[in-house]
Amino acid sequence: MAANKDQAIRELWRRGDLDYKRHEGQMRMKNYIEEFDSDIVSILASRRLGKSYELLLEAVELCRKKPGAIVKYICPRLKMVKMIVAPNMRKIMEDCPQELRPEWKENDKVYIFPNGSEIQFAGTDNGSHENLRGGAADFCIVDEAGFCDHLDYVIKSILRPTLLTTGGRIVMISTPSKSSDHEFIQKYITPLQNAGDLLTLNIYDNPMLSDKIIESLKKDYPSGDKDPQYRREYLCEIIRDKESVVIPEFTPELERKMVRPWDRPPFFDSYTSGDVGFRDLTIYLFAYWDYLKHVLVIEDELVMNGPEMTTERLASEIKRKERENFQDSEGNALPTYLRVMDNNLIMWNDLNRLHNLNFIVSDKDNKEAQINHLRMMIANEQIIINPRCKHLIYHLRGASWKESNSVNRVFAHLSDTPDYSVRGGHADAVDALIYLVRNLVKSKNPYPRDWGKVFGDDIFQTQLNMPGEDEAFVNKIKKLLNIPT
Repeated sequence: MAANKDQAIRELWRRGDLDYKRHEGQMRMKNYIEEFDSDIVSILASRRLGKSYELLLEAVELCRKKPGAIVKYICPRLKMVKMIVAPNMRKIMEDCPQELRPEWKENDKVYIFPNGSEIQFAGTDNGSHENLRGGAADFCIVDEAGFCDHLDYVIKSILRPTLLTTGGRIVMISTPSKSSDHEFIQKYITPLQNAGDLLTLNIYDNPMLSDKIIESLKKDYPSGDKDPQYRREYLCEIIRDKESVVIPEFTPELERKMVRPWDRPPFFDSYTSGDVGFRDLTIYLFAYWDYLKHVLVIEDELVMNGPEMTTERLASEIKRKERENFQDSEGNALPTYLRVMDNNLIMWNDLNRLHNLNFIVSDKDNKEAQINHLRMMIANEQIIINPRCKHLIYHLRGASWKESNSVNRVFAHLSDTPDYSVRGGHADAVDALIYLVRNLVKSKNPYPRDWGKVFGDDIFQTQLNMPGEDEAFVNKIKKLLNIPT
């Protein structure tokens, strides 16, 4: 029996098929990597899940299957090769036939297989990643990408050019970065998350860990599984840094409460608010104020950019969106109560003069105070967003400050989603929402004066001085209620 097992393992190594070494969570990673339709694959995985082990398995399998294959493996610090890679390789190679084992070249930081394949290693510290520049590669790996320096440069300038002639791919796996504005989160995770294409594996996806072990892990943190560090490292939650994130209150929990359809009231005041950009995005929001429930409801959005952004088309689309979203119970179009936009005076003049769209220009001073007002409304759940407003949702999630220490801070550039269905820009939808909130008239009552009142001969009216009432009777009621006559 033992001989048959050894023979089967030898054959699996010869084929480069090492699935028997994977647990269920690692199989999910492998299947996701194989099925994902992109040359860059990103995965969020918790600590203790065996993600470095899985990455090395991917590399070893390819090196066994393809003679002369080149795998480039980058991690945050070069010393991690000795601390993390070497122990995992020893574990993987425990049952590898001697004639198939790779040789480790310490000076070059490379494993060389008998068939000529190589796994080359570097860190993003001290510029060692430059050692992987040049040549062709069949597969590139970035381990703990959320903690790598210069990640975007490494991907675009070092790794991706090596894949141009091989059709190879880049795989990044990491726990979430400590800062939510790290390039890994902003450019490679948030777009996938928004598109619903991200694979996230937390501590509970590791079948090798018992409930007892997981409970013991929680005890290492002061507030247990409520601790932000625990939730980041073991539940793979992206913890929003209040110093760098524009709207830290827009958490996944609050987003689930805010993003939903809303029953429109019978009477409301409608608003159109826009942020105009030519190089950046032009985004208009269409909303109304629910006076009785004290909630701002964002019903729809309009997004334009580039050559399509003409005044004529913009005006036509604004009018169309207003007709679609602002109607009475019988489907008749309602007038827009207030239109507001940024101070692009040329666009403002054209919309008003040529297209009869009367906008006011919003003040833009005290921006941080206005953002704080918006944050308070979000924290108090006074804003509802229709799920169709994909850009607004994405921008609220991902908006971050470009320079955290600058006096006049601006929003950082936000990556588009992988399929470009949602554009990032400079989180321009957040600006449109700021203008809207800044000019919102919460005190105006859109309901008719006698709306909701019941009239009839058998109904006692509490309203005084109604037409036709007897003056003496009115004075008597006022006296009973201690109201001066």
